[in-house]
Amino acid sequence: MNMDAIESFIEIIRYGSFTEASKNLYVPQPTLSHRMNQLEKDLGEKLIKRDNKGIHLTKAGETFLPFAMQVFEGYSRGKKAIEVTKMGIDVTYNIGISLALCQSMIPSFLSNYLNHNLDSSMNLYVSNSDMIIQSLKNQELEIGFTRYTVNDESLVFDEIYKDPICLIVPPHHPFTKRESVTLEEACSETLILYREGSNLRNMVEAAIFDLNLTYKTKVEANHSELIKFFVKSNLGITFLPESYVDYEVKNKQVMKINLADNPFSFRHTYIAYHKQNKELFIEKLIKQSKAYFNSPGNHKI
Repeated sequence: MNMDAIESFIEIIRYGSFTEASKNLYVPQPTLSHRMNQLEKDLGEKLIKRDNKGIHLTKAGETFLPFAMQVFEGYSRGKKAIEVTKMGIDVTYNIGISLALCQSMIPSFLSNYLNHNLDSSMNLYVSNSDMIIQSLKNQELEIGFTRYTVNDESLVFDEIYKDPICLIVPPHHPFTKRESVTLEEACSETLILYREGSNLRNMVEAAIFDLNLTYKTKVEANHSELIKFFVKSNLGITFLPESYVDYEVKNKQVMKINLADNPFSFRHTYIAYHKQNKELFIEKLIKQSKAYFNSPGNHKI
């Protein structure tokens, strides 16, 4: 049994035609037929049957197809890995990051990854999650970091961490002397929030209105750096994902306060990729991201 025969079988089923499979593989049809005959001889079973409606899998073919695809994908990946190692190629991968996640720990993780994988290079593209997901569907990106999933059979979403929403206050705010505060107490203060219509603003308002509370804002912005700046300037307090303020909390520029009975759901972060993309790099990146975000001090899933 050889890989040419397995590839031919897969392509014949993919295109439903010897003619189209032959064109795609750049081999004459007699060669394709010979490969199929040899594969069926090796297995001792007919894999396909032809009738007036086209090409169909036999029972044996249905059983064998997923194994054939797995074997061929593994062979292709292994062959590519050997070529890369042999030639000393620095592989560059196209990675999309949603605008919101540029403000979280994703840049820190990617920096850590590159420092530990010196043979890797990245082209990073920042956009909204919708555009990143569309680029993944078009296979223009190998990886995308997104805040949410979509119901699309061509894509895989793997959660790498979840981020709690925290109350963030200036260093000398009276709340810093408390173990926790309620949402009602927080809403009695002046708030610095994302602009209306943003996902985080909608989440905050849903929790506030669910408790029949009111609030007042001093500043509304569309970027976390602006929000953090005005909090540090003692103009108000805010609600932000914990990862957005790691640096500021560690350097005591702002303080993180626990919310009693925290009403906010976690903000989830996913690595997304196309189901047909079987690059070893993807498995490696997912594995290392989970190890990174589950390490002490980071955000466990």
